[in-house]
Amino acid sequence: MAARWCTVVLLAGAGVARAAPPSKGARCVACGLLTASLSEAMETAKKELDQFKEAKEEAIGRVQKAQTRRWLKQEYGSNLYAAVEDAMDKVCALPALSSHRRACEHVREDHEDELARAVLDGETIAFCEEVVGEGCGSKVEQALKDQAKEPARKSEPRPKAPKGKPPAVRRIVGDTFADAALDAERDAVIFAFASETDDPAPAKPRMDVLWSVIGGMARAVRADALLNATLSFARIDVARNDAPWPPALFDPSVEACVPAAVLYPAHAKETPRVLVAACEGDMRSVSEVSGTVLARLKTFVTVADKGRIGRLQAAGTDGGGNEAPEQGPVKEDL
Repeated sequence: MAARWCTVVLLAGAGVARAAPPSKGARCVACGLLTASLSEAMETAKKELDQFKEAKEEAIGRVQKAQTRRWLKQEYGSNLYAAVEDAMDKVCALPALSSHRRACEHVREDHEDELARAVLDGETIAFCEEVVGEGCGSKVEQALKDQAKEPARKSEPRPKAPKGKPPAVRRIVGDTFADAALDAERDAVIFAFASETDDPAPAKPRMDVLWSVIGGMARAVRADALLNATLSFARIDVARNDAPWPPALFDPSVEACVPAAVLYPAHAKETPRVLVAACEGDMRSVSEVSGTVLARLKTFVTVADKGRIGRLQAAGTDGGGNEAPEQGPVKEDL
């Protein structure tokens, strides 16, 4: 088990150091997909803002002071800029850019201010030509055409907002994975499972054990205000949703390694850590799995209090409260 764990961590962290920039071609393709994704986020924000456009214009018309009217008009642009900035933090981890992540981060980090301005002004192709090099525009257009031909990545419908108190383990889908995993202010634990497997008999006991551990920990964290503000839990069904796992995070594959728990540290989202996975060995003992998860969690969290996490040991071995069903998503009622 120890050898497998070392392999997973080292490979997951590969490529973090930027000894040399990605090739011009790679940066060009990434620039096109990056600006397209940000433009889509801006258009979504526009639609939401336009729902209140008439009321806003009416309010502006009633204002007498010219300075106040100018401020209200500028607010619309400020909201759009904020939407682009928010999207920029997570864009390189989106499924459309999962195979271009390093080049995407290179363009974004080196030209963040110009990038936001280009998206807002609709000058994205000119931006890519300027920051990557002459001739990039045609490659950008081709990359977008190729992307349009690719089959859509799997994603269940977005879950509806819960009524009342949110669950301790939030259900996420392919389209909401980045929102949960890449929250820069929180360490995020993602419970990955498959509701449909070729051989469900051995998968069921492992699912029950790991869900028991993760569920128990999540409820204990929710009861601790300080931990709840810095450590989150979510679950995703990999049989029904695609997620942009980094290459070589799972050995040999995500299908062979689920159920699994993966930590996305708050200040190191580019290097997620496998806390425990089915491909590492047996998952027969709740106490053993709980101990493994807690030890690795304390090692790799970057904002959550490590001492408080240590006190979750009892919570993580109390049986979690719910048995995971043989088929279908795990239960909602944590």
